[in-house]
Amino acid sequence: MSYSEFLSKIIKESGYSLRNIATLCEKKCNVTISASYLSKLQKGGQTPASEKVNRAIAKVCRINAEDLIFEADLERAPQSVKDVINYLIKFEKDLLIDTINKIPFNNNEQSINVKQQLNHYLNMSNREFIKEILQKDNLDYKEFSNLKINSNDTTEKNTTNELFLKLSVGITMIDDSMFPTIKQGAKIELVKLDEYNNGDIIAVKLKDGNTIIRTYIEAGNNIVLLPENKDFETLTISKDDITIQGKIKTVTIEL
Repeated sequence: MSYSEFLSKIIKESGYSLRNIATLCEKKCNVTISASYLSKLQKGGQTPASEKVNRAIAKVCRINAEDLIFEADLERAPQSVKDVINYLIKFEKDLLIDTINKIPFNNNEQSINVKQQLNHYLNMSNREFIKEILQKDNLDYKEFSNLKINSNDTTEKNTTNELFLKLSVGITMIDDSMFPTIKQGAKIELVKLDEYNNGDIIAVKLKDGNTIIRTYIEAGNNIVLLPENKDFETLTISKDDITIQGKIKTVTIEL
């Protein structure tokens, strides 16, 4: 997304006309610009506005000024720099989309949750997206780039699913087996780890394809899955018969 495209997007989302924005920039920020100048900036082919003007526009449009300033700075950068940054952003977004399309979802609810998370990333500003990706320490992009998917290969499908869960994808608690620690309907964020410790609360995919949330206890070649709610049974399952999708990172209750 170029500076002009990003500017057009935030102006449209603000609900203000160009004339309104020009007036508010002067009134709120003591920055004088015209509606015609804003129109030219939107059309592109012109040097981006100064930092002072961009901060005024961002304040009026109620966005983070650093996002608009980033796009302006990127627009002014040498073409070779712009090409690299735009390529990396496009590569990461295409990678997420491609990975999502190859995940064998257990149910429609999981599909909706994951796609909502995907849209969250795709709708970020370029600055926010780069910052977010750089903070994802658990994600190994070499695994993604080397991954080849065969639609008939269950192992590779599961690998894709696990890799995407390293992006802390959210799921919903479908029962009250972990009540009162986790209430039914709570939104859960997972993080994929290389190792899990006794006492970790994890999401586990069973051999029948169902996913459950339980406390993890290792017992030799088996895993003991403990519910918080005693109305649910404790399961002892071979390590080979489960897929750990991730450790519970955060739990959100919607009021």
